[in-house]
Amino acid sequence: MAAPVTVWTARDAAGAPAGITMSSVLVVEGNPPEVLGLVDPLSAFWHAVQETGSFVVQVLGADQVDIARQFALQLPVDPFEGVALTSTQWGPAIENVTTRAGCLLMHSVDAGYGLLVRARINEIIVNDVANRPLIHYRGL
Repeated sequence: MAAPVTVWTARDAAGAPAGITMSSVLVVEGNPPEVLGLVDPLSAFWHAVQETGSFVVQVLGADQVDIARQFALQLPVDPFEGVALTSTQWGPAIENVTTRAGCLLMHSVDAGYGLLVRARINEIIVNDVANRPLIHYRGL
């Protein structure tokens, strides 16, 4: 099944950034809106979210495959190497990813090998220019 490619980022209690590429994502309309995602419970990202309770969901454009691979740990570098960040109250945001949501963790439950994470979307920033989204389908 085709799925949008996102990068979720957070800071741990010591201020270190953590991030992960995610395609198992669902945005739930409502007041307030929510986001659901399947997270690796052993990831540095999940550790950071548990400490701070907030994170940023960034929607990648079709031209941002390298960012997706970097945060999926498919490249032999630190995921944040060469990535310009801006600080938000929800966590670090990748500067050249202009569609994003600031989220507050609500809860998580076991789901297969991962955790189904549920969060409230508190802020949405949408790119004014409609870019083609990066889609995961049979690999990037």
